[in-house]
Amino acid sequence: YATAPGDATTSFFRGALLGDPGAAFYPVAALHRTTPLVLVGAALAVGWALWRAITARRGEATSLALTWELLAYAALHLTLITLSKKKFDRYMLPALLAVDVVAALGWYGMLRRASRAFGHGGRASSVVPVAVSVLLAVAQAGMSLAPLSLSHAIAAYNPLAGGLAGAIRTLPVGWGEGVERAARYLASKRDAAELHVVTWAVAGVAPFFPGQVDKPTPASLVDADYVVVYVGDVQSESPLAAAFHGAREPEYVAYVDGQPYAWVYRNAFGEDLAREIEAAASPGDVIVLNAPSVFARQYRGDRPTLVPRGDEAAMARQIAAIARDALGIFYVAYDGQPAHPLVRRLLAQRGLLLWERPFAYGTLAYYRLVEEAATMRPTEAVVGDEAIFGGRLALEGHGFSTDAFEYRQELGVALSWRVVAPAEADYHASLRLLDAEGRTWGQYDAPIEDAHGARATAWAAGTAHDAYLPLTMAPGTPPGAY
Repeated sequence: YATAPGDATTSFFRGALLGDPGAAFYPVAALHRTTPLVLVGAALAVGWALWRAITARRGEATSLALTWELLAYAALHLTLITLSKKKFDRYMLPALLAVDVVAALGWYGMLRRASRAFGHGGRASSVVPVAVSVLLAVAQAGMSLAPLSLSHAIAAYNPLAGGLAGAIRTLPVGWGEGVERAARYLASKRDAAELHVVTWAVAGVAPFFPGQVDKPTPASLVDADYVVVYVGDVQSESPLAAAFHGAREPEYVAYVDGQPYAWVYRNAFGEDLAREIEAAASPGDVIVLNAPSVFARQYRGDRPTLVPRGDEAAMARQIAAIARDALGIFYVAYDGQPAHPLVRRLLAQRGLLLWERPFAYGTLAYYRLVEEAATMRPTEAVVGDEAIFGGRLALEGHGFSTDAFEYRQELGVALSWRVVAPAEADYHASLRLLDAEGRTWGQYDAPIEDAHGARATAWAAGTAHDAYLPLTMAPGTPPGAY
């Protein structure tokens, strides 16, 4: 943490995202995290100490040594923590405490001199310091804490620096305060126990909300009923904030000291997606998704939907069953889902990809089936003549998904490999679709990977691996034998 910021330090400072906020961070943070009374008191203490040091006789200035020692300690502490790449305002608390004591010394000295001048000793001289001290305490609380509940006291910032509104523009703010209001709003919903909420502020939401709470991941986001965006997400321009804050209308906003701190958004992408599907659908079309999602809870149409599970063979059987009488398949492909390569391969080999377009969490594609759904099956390699490459990899068989395919459809090629000896480098496959004259109408070049995404250098001697390669043809390819 002392040498590299990584994700452990603040990145927001003065309205911008920085790798390191630099030496200016703590002076600016100190201005925001102190109060007017502390600033005035510290100035009084320093002024009095300087005046005594200049005018006092020998030895009299030693009574003010504590002021200089505390200020020296604060300066040393701030210097040391400035050297660290990791910076947060809470690290300067010891220095702030030292300055607070200096300010108390300044106010004490002023009140003592004022009481002497006012009362010349006696009862009045003791009443004045007490009365003024009480007024100072009330003023301090009024300026800093009056707009805030005790649980939100961490959101108190110097009004001379713009208060909380100024801090939001300058420093990273938000340590959980305000999140509980968003959580209680969600908990007040009739079906709260069945709701799924996604937020980075899990620790602030979970104690007040009876439903499921998760951090944002590709799987949790697509299955979330609601999303809670916190002020820190907005300052750091997180992907969660970018997808919702300013892009959608919040259902609820939680405020702290009059400032918006947490936003509750209904994750209504499923409804938007359903409208898009219904507008483009033909009778008999079905919907296939590569992961469970809130779409199933928001979809009100009557089209059969499926989230295939299991291995590729099991998925093929499930898709074949739901698409038995279908003309086309809408494929909802959520980003980052492990089932996607298998589902996409099955659909691309048995249907024509007519169009695809992105949505909030992935891609919506439409495949027109060109073969009966009963033919939906994985491509398998058949035994063939063995060919050994470099004495390391033996190709024991190959197979095709079909013997006839067309533009917008993929030809699936399966290669069955056996490792004779560990490969010292990754091997690549190069496929060409050639006509009778040797002209190329389709091409695929890529490293060879097995079904689990492992390349040849990761294969152990004596093991067998299947690789699946897609080949598409160029637009305008004439019919014929290739």
